[in-house]
Amino acid sequence: MFLLAENCLLREALARFFRKKEDIDVVGAIPYSPTALQSLLSAKPDVVLFDSEGVALTGPRVVANLRQLETCKSIMVGMEQDESTFLKAVGEGLSVTF
Repeated sequence: MFLLAENCLLREALARFFRKKEDIDVVGAIPYSPTALQSLLSAKPDVVLFDSEGVALTGPRVVANLRQLETCKSIMVGMEQDESTFLKAVGEGLSVTF
């Protein structure tokens, strides 16, 4: 699992939580930066957890670029409950949880 989360407290709490799980390896936990996509592609995670639809869906379009990792699943936590954003996220390949 790779955590790409802008919120430092959320990122650290999730990393701590998932590192306690025996069946989950946290291979990275960073905020978005221009090198984040390269870090993700290098780590080759099975799952990427996002906290920002801005990073996941706009600008660098990280989710679309993660399709290079065929087995990688992208999950968004805490997304705005806006129907058009939700549909865009699903269309990009995100699993969305509130």
